[in-house]
Amino acid sequence: MEGKCRAGALVAEVLKKEGVQYLFGIPGGHVYPAMERCEELGIPFIGVRHEMTAAFAAEGWALTTGKLGVCTGTAGPGVTNLLTGLANSYVGGFPVFALGGKARISEEDRNQLQDFNQMPILSSMTKYARHVVEADRIPEYVGQAIAQATTGRPGPVYVEIPRDVMEMEIDTSKIEL
Repeated sequence: MEGKCRAGALVAEVLKKEGVQYLFGIPGGHVYPAMERCEELGIPFIGVRHEMTAAFAAEGWALTTGKLGVCTGTAGPGVTNLLTGLANSYVGGFPVFALGGKARISEEDRNQLQDFNQMPILSSMTKYARHVVEADRIPEYVGQAIAQATTGRPGPVYVEIPRDVMEMEIDTSKIEL
């Protein structure tokens, strides 16, 4: 990938490199740049009616194929709706990567739409959970998460990216995937 792109596209680039075939979730502005790039790279977005279904679909994919399942939830309730499926993957030992949206950094702690501290909840139900605030570190954190999900005893992982970081325009010539 050469030139400039929105930082959320880096999530999709790493998922493609890792052989991900599907992304399950509900469309939402907080995660749209990643979803859009997944579609462009041939990773279809499979829309569901509830994020819990997305997490269970990702788990089902992992269970039946032995490959990483991927799901997404937009900020706040979208992320918390993933919890039941992620908890099941945690107990069952299934490799699932969950991408979560988050309010813009400038909106944190200001009672903005769908903003609350999601990390303590997700950290308790995953092998690895990271909040990304530097766009150029997205590939690093996504790669680390996938490695954690698929090595040792498999299990779910979570990466959340604030909306302003997800939408940030970056120069990809300095990013290693």
